[in-house]
Amino acid sequence: MKKTTQTSFFLLRLLLLICLVFQVCVTEARFRHLGEERTFDTPSRSPKAKGGRRMSYGGT
Repeated sequence: MKKTTQTSFFLLRLLLLICLVFQVCVTEARFRHLGEERTFDTPSRSPKAKGGRRMSYGGT
C-alpha cells in the first residue's frame, strides 16, 4: 500500500473519530439540558399551547 493511501486512511479515521466525539458531547449536553428542564416546575406544554390555532375553512 502506498504511503499516500495509508495517510489518507489515517486522516479519514481521525476525522471520523473527531466527529463521533463531538456528536457524543452534543448528545450528552442535550440530555443534560432536558434533565434540568424537568427539575423546574414548569407546566407541560400541549401542542395547542405552542401557538397552534385551529383554522376554520368556510363560514362555520
